[in-house]
Amino acid sequence: SIEKAVEALEEDDCYNQWGEELRYFMYRYEESLAGNSLNDVVWNTIWSETSYNTIEHVLPQNFRVEDLEAGRSKEDHEILVNRLGNLGILPPGINSKAKHKSFPDKKNVYEENGVAGIKLMKEVMDKEKWDEDAIDEREKRLLAWARNIWCDLP
Repeated sequence: SIEKAVEALEEDDCYNQWGEELRYFMYRYEESLAGNSLNDVVWNTIWSETSYNTIEHVLPQNFRVEDLEAGRSKEDHEILVNRLGNLGILPPGINSKAKHKSFPDKKNVYEENGVAGIKLMKEVMDKEKWDEDAIDEREKRLLAWARNIWCDLP
């Protein structure tokens, strides 16, 4: 059921072993945000690459000094980094440009490369800071959307 699926995704690792499914999830979410203005050219480039070249970790995968300064342990970081709320989609090449950068620097990379045209990433770019609260809020929003869109699943 959709409730069991949502429950399984809450605060869980949604990156490893779920690459293609995650891209599909993000594509459907983008469709709902963009309506008739879905950018097919961008999405064709995303689909032409592997999921691991297009899935973006907004909070970088590598534990950094900034994590310590934010009061996050390495264990806390590992839990947050692969959660649904921390993951997005970027066209190939932009993902590698943003890679290990801080959130303000990632926002600059996103802006310089026209990522604001991807509505689901625009939501991320509109945030002042990217921390556990931002990840929690986004995950709840994505899962509420999933519950609504796939509510007819038994």
